[in-house]
Amino acid sequence: MFWEKVLASGVLLLGCSSALWRYRTSTKNYVIFNTRTTIYLEYDGNDFIEWVTPSICPVKNKSAPYTEMFCTSQGIHSIKPKIKNKPPNAEERHLFVDRSTDCFLWYFLARTYRFGYMIQKMRVPLSWLAGHQILQSLPSHLACSFSVWDKNLIFCQQSLMMFTIHISPMKKDYYGNGVIKMYNNKMLYFKIEITRVTQLHQWAKKSDNTLLLINPTGELFLANIKHGKAEFSEYPLMLELYSSTYEEHTSCPYMLFESSMILRNIYLDKRKQLTFWVQVIYRENNGVYPIVEIYGPNILKEKRYGDYEIASGICTKNMTVTFYQDIDYEGIENYYNIQDENMGHVMIQLRPSHFSKTCLLSNKAIHVFVGCFAERHLKVRGYSNTECHYTNNSYVIEKKYLSGNQPKDMYVNYSVSQYGCPLKVPMTEKFQPVLLLYDAGKLVEEVEANFVLWEIFGRNDFGYELSMSEAGCVNEAQSWQSMISKNKDLPIEEVWGPHNYRHCFSFSIGKPGDLLKPYEIFNLTNKNKIVWKNHHVGLYVFQAKIIDPNYSFCNLTVTFAVETFGILPETNPLLVLFFMIILLFFVIICLIVSYFRYLKFFRKFLYEPSLESKRKKKQKQ
Repeated sequence: MFWEKVLASGVLLLGCSSALWRYRTSTKNYVIFNTRTTIYLEYDGNDFIEWVTPSICPVKNKSAPYTEMFCTSQGIHSIKPKIKNKPPNAEERHLFVDRSTDCFLWYFLARTYRFGYMIQKMRVPLSWLAGHQILQSLPSHLACSFSVWDKNLIFCQQSLMMFTIHISPMKKDYYGNGVIKMYNNKMLYFKIEITRVTQLHQWAKKSDNTLLLINPTGELFLANIKHGKAEFSEYPLMLELYSSTYEEHTSCPYMLFESSMILRNIYLDKRKQLTFWVQVIYRENNGVYPIVEIYGPNILKEKRYGDYEIASGICTKNMTVTFYQDIDYEGIENYYNIQDENMGHVMIQLRPSHFSKTCLLSNKAIHVFVGCFAERHLKVRGYSNTECHYTNNSYVIEKKYLSGNQPKDMYVNYSVSQYGCPLKVPMTEKFQPVLLLYDAGKLVEEVEANFVLWEIFGRNDFGYELSMSEAGCVNEAQSWQSMISKNKDLPIEEVWGPHNYRHCFSFSIGKPGDLLKPYEIFNLTNKNKIVWKNHHVGLYVFQAKIIDPNYSFCNLTVTFAVETFGILPETNPLLVLFFMIILLFFVIICLIVSYFRYLKFFRKFLYEPSLESKRKKKQKQ
């Protein structure tokens, strides 16, 4: 008896070819037939007698191995060929036919749409999964006490015998459906979360050289290679599955399982949280509920809220889940160590509590990356990197405007490709920089967190509008002078940051001091602004840095330039004095020359009689 069972299992996996017939349609990407579909029936072999079909599915020529069939009514129709020396129920298929209406078109598109959002990647090696699925599908009396497999062979050791199973490479589509093709062209179907496989109807002869292929849209094709040429035909996997499992009376335990999650990869930064809902709809007494499982390091806290509704025998269960972090990084000593401990990769799986082969793949694996998004960066509002009237510029910063008592002036070559286009600001106006947070090319928000800035070439001819008291400080606030004095060996980029930021709004933090000093910290709400100390044309290249420890895992900085305009640059006072002396000398000379010229002119009228007086004198004579 035992050997009969072994032989039966061998026939199942490696057995001889039975009646081989196929069906196809001229419609591309077909998932289900309708009453307008022309179904082409094809039988390979010489033992064919006729087609056995229901009366509502007439066949053009029943005795022809290659013919056409139309089904005039919807339903599940049993189709099989009548074959010589074969049992009556050999290779019977159950084809699903729907009515040809707009409702069918909606049904077709809805399934395709839902499939598109139900992709789940597998990190298990294909060879391991193929062997594991086949061994799981063996009957209990054939369970292997020891088994070894690779991508081509499975060796199964039992107490009385050893047998070998030959397999071909496995194919898995985007919807969690997998097909294992044996070397004898037997097809085995499996699905994610389902441990047992299902044998599909035979689609090719045992001697055919076939290959399973999958295109970028997830459609399966069977390539039959003959005489150096490959013939491709679409493989209707779901139709074959429904037909193969029809007599098992397998049904999906739920009607709908969905969630608000669309993205597969999510990045969580500080201050952010992930909230989504999961919903399952099922018929009464099935007892299905949504499951949300989390895998990975314990770095997220969660809140869950569920509700339940039943109407007309249809049950709906909803669950709302929120994942978040509530760590306060401000004021801690080992800032970077604690930050690293709370970063990592977490996977969240959403699935129903019950599942079957005929269910659409509803499992979702969400990868949550807690940390810094690589393409997260800052920009300054109104700043541009391309809209410039010039490409490069050279200018001189006088040594008296440089920090650190520099011995000579600094010559700077300004590169637009490196620093971008300067912002034009009137020198009489105060300037408030507004930072914008971007993820790749998408604007996320205006930055409200605290940040500081410095001039990268060391200019110090600018100031701050607010004093510490005006900013609301109760103790002396941090400044560049105090931070540099505490970190003399560090570059200016590392002197002040989120790891050592302390606010000044609490009596318990900091020390009393002079609150009339300038407040050198900016944010969107305190309205602190840059004040230009000298009203002359200048070019400033600033670098801004977020110092709020609870804002982001990223080290966020941005470089921008400001060009002040209005009054000409200040000139050398000695040169101005020299020109003034020359101008004064020239004016004095002109006054002297004009004095003697006008003196000569008026002297003539003083000492010589006028023409009128001469005329009167002649008349008297």
